[in-house]
Amino acid sequence: DPHENNERFRLMGLIQRYLDWGKNEFIGDPLTLINQQPIDPIGRLIGCYLLLGLRREKEVGEVTLELIRDFPMMSDSYVLHAAYLEAGMDIQESIKAYTAAMDIGIPIHSAGVSRLLNAITRYKIAHKNESLLRRVSQSQFAGCIWTAFSDFA
Repeated sequence: DPHENNERFRLMGLIQRYLDWGKNEFIGDPLTLINQQPIDPIGRLIGCYLLLGLRREKEVGEVTLELIRDFPMMSDSYVLHAAYLEAGMDIQESIKAYTAAMDIGIPIHSAGVSRLLNAITRYKIAHKNESLLRRVSQSQFAGCIWTAFSDFA
């Protein structure tokens, strides 16, 4: 049902904005977005970013591996997996996951862009897509949870 999908999409956006504005509680659990059936990759991504925002990094590990397996061309999957690895202090493996994300391209979620940019700066990861990532980050529309940017002068 298209109406139901639009409502779910709108709800995910509202929940994400609520957390981005510095609130640390909301009604519901991000795991509901992760565990919904049929599997919704965007819902899973948002659920994982919400868990990271709530400092529940350990809960995203298995989900990120499933996202990488099932949706290997979403760089967000690798960014989320890298955050999970970092939380477990596996820095070398997290650097590999951040590099894999850069190999694929720009994350679709603005939190992924920020996390990836911070990681390549923090770990001094040199990559051919770094300048594009920086340009996207600097040109993003304020308040948008998706990677939407303008490259117009």
